[in-house]
Amino acid sequence: MGLIGLLARLATMLVGYTYPAYNTYKALTTGTPDDVRQLTIYWTVIGMLTAIEMISDFFFFWLPFYYESKLLLVMWLVFPNVNGAVYTYHNFIGPWLVEYESEIDASVTRVRS
Repeated sequence: MGLIGLLARLATMLVGYTYPAYNTYKALTTGTPDDVRQLTIYWTVIGMLTAIEMISDFFFFWLPFYYESKLLLVMWLVFPNVNGAVYTYHNFIGPWLVEYESEIDASVTRVRS
């Protein structure tokens, strides 16, 4: 990974985590319920993608512009004017969670006991 890849990773952290964390603070202190809902959707999506990223990084880190592409994906997810996180949640993650909710709940219950 060169300097551009390193800068893309840094920008991904800032755009994908720091900026939404501050927006979450603002939504919790002065925002509307819709603001909180949109950020909850964002954190659900980014959490799932971060888990997937642990595997994808292992296989795809060598691809040209991999980290730059991840930055573009995170930008698409985070900025509310394009609603990438809402789209991803309603079309992919939400339906998957509905389908496997009982299995996930059972696994969580087993882990907790």
